Amino acid sequence: MKAGATSAQATLAPACLPATAQPTNGFPGTTVLADNFESGTLSQWKVWAAGTGTAAVVTNAHVTGACSARLHEDALAGSLSNLTKAIPAGLGDVYADGYFDVATAGVTGAANSYLRFYIGTTRVASVYRNVNDGSLYLETLSSAGTWTRTRLTSTAVSMWRWHHIQMHVLPNGAATTVQVWLDGTSVYSNSHVNGRTGNISSVSTGNEFTIQRGDLYLDNLIIKAQALVAPAPACLPATAQPTNSFPGTTVLADNFESGTLSQWKVWAAGTGTAAVVTNAHVTGACSARLHEDALAGSLSNLTKAIPAGLGDVYADGYFDVATAGVTGAANSYLRFYIGTTRVASVYRNVNDGSLYLETLSSAGTWTRTRLTSTAVSMWRWHHIQMHVLPNGAATTVQVWLDGTSVYSNSHVNGRTGNISSVSTGNEFTIQRGDLYLDNLIIKAQPTPPPTCQPLTAAPSTTFPGTTVVADNFESGVLSNWAVNTGGDGTAAVVNTAAVTGACSTHLHASTAAGSIATLTKTIPAGLGDVYADGSLDVAGLSTQGGANSYFRFYSGTTRVAAIYRNVADGSLWLETLSPTNVWTRTKLTGTPVSLWRWHHLQMHVLPNGAATTVQVWLDGTSVFSSSTVNGRIGDITSVATGNEFAGQQGDLYLDNVIIKAQPVANCAAAVLPTNSFPGTTVVADNFECGNLNKWTLQLGGDATATVQQTTVHTGLSAASLVTTTNNLSRANLSHAIPAASTDVYADGWFNITAIGPVGNDVPYFRFWTGSTRFADIYRYNSTGQLWLRVLSPAGTDIYAQLTTSSISLSAWHHVQMRVAAAGPTTTIQVWLDGVQVYNSAAVNTSATSTTSVMMGSEHYPQPASINIDDVIIKAVP
Repeated sequence: MKAGATSAQATLAPACLPATAQPTNGFPGTTVLADNFESGTLSQWKVWAAGTGTAAVVTNAHVTGACSARLHEDALAGSLSNLTKAIPAGLGDVYADGYFDVATAGVTGAANSYLRFYIGTTRVASVYRNVNDGSLYLETLSSAGTWTRTRLTSTAVSMWRWHHIQMHVLPNGAATTVQVWLDGTSVYSNSHVNGRTGNISSVSTGNEFTIQRGDLYLDNLIIKAQALVAPAPACLPATAQPTNSFPGTTVLADNFESGTLSQWKVWAAGTGTAAVVTNAHVTGACSARLHEDALAGSLSNLTKAIPAGLGDVYADGYFDVATAGVTGAANSYLRFYIGTTRVASVYRNVNDGSLYLETLSSAGTWTRTRLTSTAVSMWRWHHIQMHVLPNGAATTVQVWLDGTSVYSNSHVNGRTGNISSVSTGNEFTIQRGDLYLDNLIIKAQPTPPPTCQPLTAAPSTTFPGTTVVADNFESGVLSNWAVNTGGDGTAAVVNTAAVTGACSTHLHASTAAGSIATLTKTIPAGLGDVYADGSLDVAGLSTQGGANSYFRFYSGTTRVAAIYRNVADGSLWLETLSPTNVWTRTKLTGTPVSLWRWHHLQMHVLPNGAATTVQVWLDGTSVFSSSTVNGRIGDITSVATGNEFAGQQGDLYLDNVIIKAQPVANCAAAVLPTNSFPGTTVVADNFECGNLNKWTLQLGGDATATVQQTTVHTGLSAASLVTTTNNLSRANLSHAIPAASTDVYADGWFNITAIGPVGNDVPYFRFWTGSTRFADIYRYNSTGQLWLRVLSPAGTDIYAQLTTSSISLSAWHHVQMRVAAAGPTTTIQVWLDGVQVYNSAAVNTSATSTTSVMMGSEHYPQPASINIDDVIIKAVP
């Protein structure tokens, strides 16, 4: 205890002694407050006392003189008591010093707060006595909004005794300085705390929240503050300038370590300021700060001119919004100009904090796109990169945030011309804001995009059949296609947009008489089961009430199936023609297919009258699959893309188009597989009919379930189930078993050509009772061995290894399984390639009957590529 001090339990002291000298200390700065409370009042403070909380000058305890302050709070609702001292503007480097005595501890799990430092209304640092262990703790808030709590003493800070506590906070982002002393001894000192940026604006003592409880005595409080001058060294001009891997000539690379803004055209008006500062930086010791307030004429920004002829521009830098703009405004990161016209920008929207992109069309209209669903945090550096290549309706705009692409589109409806300058900071006066920036790089290159890249690998797909065409248009010509253009319609390879390589094809038609542009590919005779696959982008709409056609399938000169974007609602639609020439139109998506964006469209048509197969995928997800479409009979003879009729109008880009075809199987001539197992045949399928109509198909995500003619056991066709690691990817075939069947046999040939990760499995047969799988066999990916899994009556899975060797991939294997479900006396037998590998009549299962048998992935993700042929399922009544 300090000499001459009395404890909080001392007997009553005389009345306050206002002549007592105010406390002093050796800390630097202007004295904001020095209070020994001998005035008998709390007039130097903003006092907050609520509920049963009280704040008063008392005479029953003191360090010097005769008085101190007492803050009392109990555990009743609304009880609160604290004192706050505002720090004058511009004095953000703050020291707080005083004597404190906790006479009543807070509630368990809470704290008794000594000192709290605020930036605005945000507490950024505090020291407190932890009620649980009595130790002194420090709490600091990072730029990302996370708290770091540090225990400063290993023993409890004693109660009913005066303790001298001193604290220093100098905010400086990741180089914030925090120092704490207890009873004259330094217990914490760190100039690299990950803290916040900005001036300390107030210091408080006493608890922050209601019903924390406690009695805190305080005396000889001193608060000093000085201008916020970072302890970091002066700028470091020897620091290497920033670099990146973007193409082009470096127009500017500025880490601001020169200490000046000489590389920029600086605009500062009114109360706006633009300066190099040392209180925040990403590298080196300096950054730039642009300040603007809400007063008339206040403005601050930096602009860099782009040399003539270098109009394809990349801008890259680190930005930190430390003060938001006014409500309804924005804090601008980067703006791109053609002449004096802003054509593209990214900014932080003040209302929701999200990152937005704004682009100007050739017609002078703005398109605003929200790039993030959550707020871009303030008081933290963010890495923002942006690329703009003006090209009219095929303008390229790319944006990255903290290393992640948040926008990339080479079909933005933008302006034409060279980017002539890039700016940062707000564009208009009285928008308000504080923006820090560091490590700015601007690169530019001539605007003509690269020529086609003929060495780019041709596109491929996993669909079955012979490749009729695989065109990425990198040849620069349309020689793979029959081209039909009329009027002012055009069909051309362009290098303003591409999915891969540098080129794609653009089909343009207008409402002018005779205007048309289409591409058609003939299917070789005998290959009438056809798949079409490609990336397509509708950049210009058809007329109202019309459509933009993606793929059309023809039998002879008759269109029998097509998918298109409906202009009225923007949705993807399917159109199929019946044997009686009636069109059935099916809406495939509930939301519009976005314009100015590449979409992956895939379509399969196998004509078979009332059992026609049609499948459609959009961006890797199945949106339609049916083998019972009422369609036409006859081979698909051609596939076309682009609008079918003159004057429909539209702009369609296409890339990486693949068409595959295989023979239509002769279903009538196919002999169904048989075996010697007892029972009635429930289903026998060698898939020679070219469809999966005998099965209940479950298909999800980007999975495919097809009949293919590449990997077969007998005949021309086999089933193929392909699933990936993507979410919702699932494909399986199941068949119901007649009621009252006591014994079920499943028999088939399987060729697994791809498997998923170690720990997963690839299923063969799965037996179900109702919605419960109770017995199945599978190839275990980790070892390749065959395993049996049985569900016990207790609901747990019991496993049995059936083979010691690995089942080879990309080879046909004969798998057979018998299940006679009877609870604890269930019979299960398994054969692999004609050899029995399991036989038991005493398997204890949860099931007493089999209601269905499944092949393929039951759940997702269960990636695999499974070929299946010659399947027979029998049941014994």
